[in-house]
Amino acid sequence: SCGFDWHLGQESTPPFNGFNILSAILDQIDLTSATKIVVGGTRGGGIGAMNLLTHFESLAPAATLLTVVDSAWYPNLPRFATTNFNNPDLVYTLVADLKFTTNSWIGNAFLDPDCKTKWTAVPEFTDEDLVNCLFPYEIADNSAYLDQQKIFFSQSQYDLLMLHQYGLADETVSGQFEDDRGYASNVLQYAEQFGTTMRSSIELSSANGADNHYWFATSCGQHGTIVPTNFHIITRRSEAVQTAGILHYSRTPDFWNDVTIGGMNLKTALELWINSDGNNTAAGAGGTGFFRGGQRLDRCNSFQCDHNPNVTATNEGVCPQYVQPFTLSVKTTEENQTYIVGLALGIIAIGWGCFFLVYIRVVSFRRQYTKIWKKIRKDMKQATVEEIEEEIEQLVRSRQRVISLSVTDLSYYAPPRIRGGDEYQILNRVTIAAKAGEVHAVMGPAGCGKTTLLDMLAYTRETGRMRGNHYINGVPSHMGRAKFLREWLRNNVSYVRQKDFLFPNLTVLEHLTHAAFLMLPQRMKTSSKIRRIFLVAKILNIDQTLDIKCGDGGVKVIGGLSGGQRRRVSTATQMLKLPAALILDEPTSGLDSANALALVKVLHNLAEKANLNVLMTIHQPRTEIFKLFHRLTILNKGSITFSGSPQEATKFFNIKTVGANIGNDILDKLKRIEDNSRQLTHVQHIYLSGKLGAEVSKIVEDEKTDFNSVLARELKKVLYREAIKEGRISWTKPTGYRITTKILMSRTILRGGFDVGRTVLTALFGGLLVGLVFLENESYTGSTALAYLLIASMAFLQSTFLGDRYQLEKGMWSHEKDNGTVVSWVAFLTSLFLRNIVSSSCEGLAFALPSYWMGKLNADPERFFLFLILMVIVAITVIAQNTMVEIDRIRRGSGGTDVRDATIINMFFISVGALFNGFIIQLNDIPSYLQWVPYTMLTFWGFVGILVNNFRAFIYPCDISTLECASRTGDNFVREFEYDEFDVYQCIFALCGLLIVFHVLSIIDFWIRFVRKGSTLKREDAGTNENTRIEKGKMGRSMAMLVNEPRIQSAIHDSINDSFGAGEVSTELDLDLTKPKRPNRSPQLSPPPMGDKPPVKRGLRKKKFTVHQSMHNSIPDSDMV
Repeated sequence: SCGFDWHLGQESTPPFNGFNILSAILDQIDLTSATKIVVGGTRGGGIGAMNLLTHFESLAPAATLLTVVDSAWYPNLPRFATTNFNNPDLVYTLVADLKFTTNSWIGNAFLDPDCKTKWTAVPEFTDEDLVNCLFPYEIADNSAYLDQQKIFFSQSQYDLLMLHQYGLADETVSGQFEDDRGYASNVLQYAEQFGTTMRSSIELSSANGADNHYWFATSCGQHGTIVPTNFHIITRRSEAVQTAGILHYSRTPDFWNDVTIGGMNLKTALELWINSDGNNTAAGAGGTGFFRGGQRLDRCNSFQCDHNPNVTATNEGVCPQYVQPFTLSVKTTEENQTYIVGLALGIIAIGWGCFFLVYIRVVSFRRQYTKIWKKIRKDMKQATVEEIEEEIEQLVRSRQRVISLSVTDLSYYAPPRIRGGDEYQILNRVTIAAKAGEVHAVMGPAGCGKTTLLDMLAYTRETGRMRGNHYINGVPSHMGRAKFLREWLRNNVSYVRQKDFLFPNLTVLEHLTHAAFLMLPQRMKTSSKIRRIFLVAKILNIDQTLDIKCGDGGVKVIGGLSGGQRRRVSTATQMLKLPAALILDEPTSGLDSANALALVKVLHNLAEKANLNVLMTIHQPRTEIFKLFHRLTILNKGSITFSGSPQEATKFFNIKTVGANIGNDILDKLKRIEDNSRQLTHVQHIYLSGKLGAEVSKIVEDEKTDFNSVLARELKKVLYREAIKEGRISWTKPTGYRITTKILMSRTILRGGFDVGRTVLTALFGGLLVGLVFLENESYTGSTALAYLLIASMAFLQSTFLGDRYQLEKGMWSHEKDNGTVVSWVAFLTSLFLRNIVSSSCEGLAFALPSYWMGKLNADPERFFLFLILMVIVAITVIAQNTMVEIDRIRRGSGGTDVRDATIINMFFISVGALFNGFIIQLNDIPSYLQWVPYTMLTFWGFVGILVNNFRAFIYPCDISTLECASRTGDNFVREFEYDEFDVYQCIFALCGLLIVFHVLSIIDFWIRFVRKGSTLKREDAGTNENTRIEKGKMGRSMAMLVNEPRIQSAIHDSINDSFGAGEVSTELDLDLTKPKRPNRSPQLSPPPMGDKPPVKRGLRKKKFTVHQSMHNSIPDSDMV
């Protein structure tokens, strides 16, 4: 195990008693009849074998004695023994022990007498003098006895102990190397110097004419073996030697079959030499010429030797011209490789396939509505406004929908404006009733709470805290069994918000068409939907602007609608579904007086003739508009100052009706007393304590309904039947998932949200620019920088391309949801995800293709194919991550701080991804507590994937030495980055995993924040006040109109009689019942007519198709497709 034969010493006690032990063993063996004895040893054992030759001769005097000595010497390497013997931690304390404690080794070693003298003398000789004693010719050629012995000398090993001279095996010194590349370079330098010195030493020894000696020496690095010891440096650095070529650390039985010198390997040469009893000529190394004196040496002593074509392999030893470099291993099995590539291609194919299916339907949809629109426009060109109003009124009257809304003692407290602040009150004990068939206007100065009051009546306010009661057709909305009524309300009330939300690049016709197909029942004929658009546009006087872009006031789109026209388009959008209640927040804002008057006239006629409930806020209406209101409510500082008819308002505020603007005069009077709290309180007290306040309370009381389980069940049947009759797919949703996805995708493409042509050109330009920068790239460093730039640029470009793709779409989705339009959130996300997959795929390819070929990356077709997959998956994953952030941070999509926060977070991800992508900071250089971060970064997997994919089995043209070419392979370069544990398939799989995770988190986050979350409005005191108690069996006017069917009336009467027994029961719609005699008996419904099974509560969903079939024959063909 050690380099010297100190275990073979002749002392009587360990550790220098090996010679005596072996001699004693040999004495026990009968060798007298032996004819041939072969004694061999390696390193110190080789010297020991020579030490025992005389003993063997005495044991077998008639035998032919052959000796095989392998690697039993050291070459003359400068400063070989320069060791501080006072340091017990260094390996050469062994030498120090030999030098100062024993002469046993010296006594039986075949050394030059001068060397023995120098060795045993006081340490006044130089270390170099000691080393010279270990030359091969010092061992063999200075011994007349050994000159006569037949010895086969072979050299196969390089000793790591001698790496001390480079500071490679000493932990305290080896840290001077920055990386394993430097370490490996020094190890190879040692191996080459060892080989060169060894060759010169052997040539010097054989030149003395020792014909009995056969020399088989591997002096080039590829033929040698590095001898591992207990003192070599850590495993990682030892193995790093192989990054520049094969340096063996251990030998297998077949190793020497591959090492050929002069056309003969060591095993063959040794067998021939032994079989010929040490005849060098028979072993192929005798005579004159290069092999004179039994030499068989490598002609090439260095890794840097190139093959000499003028020298044949038969007459000299030649090291291989090609040094086998380190190669990256693919960790993923072939089966898993197929699965991973299939997964990536499957994700891309599913996205593209679904997109094309939707896009085909989009194209068909556009052609269909364009054709129908041309026909309807031509047919109705001569239609008058009066005829259109009549048609709309008939449509509204044909539908069994009545909505009245009211609140009592309503107070509302808004959330704190700043974190940690207090909530602030907006409404204070408001009681108001909005009946069907009336135009109810709410007036008041700015900031008095008008919009908040509309939100509370429409049941759309989702934050804050309210105290009081809210009624839908006289039913307290807080009741558990009224949940379906609240949902029905949200789907049958249209809310025109104060802020218009229109896509600038859509024409008015395109906007109304897509809105109609989202709002109107799915089974309604397409021609009926298009006709509805024309009717609404004509009645609101926007039919001449249908082909004009909506615009944005000249911010990004030149031209477009004026502010007033945009207001009318917003109103038309909500009137498309002809709701039972229409709520408008400042509908006349931005309109001139003539158009404002025309709009209010239309609303007035619809309210009176079609029983529509119109509730609107307005600032200072002209007198003609003022007189069109059926009821007027005036708010001031969150409290009601007046509620009654416009005529009563003039009397209440003592306003002249001739030659005055009544609305202005009322607000002027309020302004004068607004700062005087006593006067304002006095006016409010006059209203509340007078006839007007009592009248409002009476209206609310008259509408109240005892919403028992019987009525709830029957009402649900009525609403369900009405939904089926209209052609809705369910009683809460007008259209299904597939139709909604198609409409959303069509609208997105038309509005420019899928401007993939522009983004692809931008990506292509960026790829060409990057390619031009790396056009002369022919280095690993340049290719690595290109890989980094590809991933970093892709992350940045995708964040830029995302733009308003989600922001505006989410803004419109929230706007439509608040306005009463139910748009499937699943369809919304499907449209978003499909668009992202297709657009990012195109952009990723456009950027990657020119960069790859101009940057001279790996041209192998398989590498190129995997690179394209990698870049496309990276592009899709980046946009999925950005979308996930925007879903989490952007609440409404209308801009502001939430959009800014999303942008900041996305930029943060880009920055962190660029830092931890494995290029700037390598994985092992990251602090241990942060080493998990890169594994969560898509940029890390993208960079490592490109690096490994490009550099595996890749070599740039190399015209320098063999060693340098071998050390500059792509595999070795990846090894230096310490990413050789990864392969491209692992990276693709990790990216696919991140892609799926981002989409799943996006879906969950969207569902929690915008679907499941619902309203967080806190309600207090609902149903606890004395005035909220409803008389048993009572049914208000609006509820009676809603369930106005003889069968339902009879079922309710029978149920009440059966429940409460004999008693006087009103025959009017207002069922004012007496006190029940049997309160413990639950109400029962009479059996329904044959073929019209009422869906019970638990089985409603299961009976859905049955009800649809039973209603089919009663639905007019004109209402069905």
